[in-house]
Amino acid sequence: MEISQKQINALKYLIFKSEDARDWARKILLALIDASKGLTKPVYFTGNLNEVYMEDMFCTHHSTHLHEVVKLTGSKFKFSHHDGYFSCTGKFKPCNHPKKGNLHTVWLSTEKYDKKAKKLVENK
Repeated sequence: MEISQKQINALKYLIFKSEDARDWARKILLALIDASKGLTKPVYFTGNLNEVYMEDMFCTHHSTHLHEVVKLTGSKFKFSHHDGYFSCTGKFKPCNHPKKGNLHTVWLSTEKYDKKAKKLVENK
């Protein structure tokens, strides 16, 4: 199902205004939405746990309920997040990176741990 630009804009607005998101997490979620081409292309981002942590955006004890909002668009895409990273072999490792420490990965995809998703690279 194709998501309308109006729905995408509403989703972005909710994320932008959410009191549950840290600034860096907000930027990552918005970038994932843009990179997904209207929730049609699976994407992911891996970064430092302190910057990428998303639990408050999805937790039912907070106000955003991002999972439910995305579901209302009719899309099969969803955000998911896990401690860990993809190794150079393409396998997801739910552990600390030997050189980069505690990493966290966030997906916007139809499946968890999506190995086919395109990596979103941070612009510096």
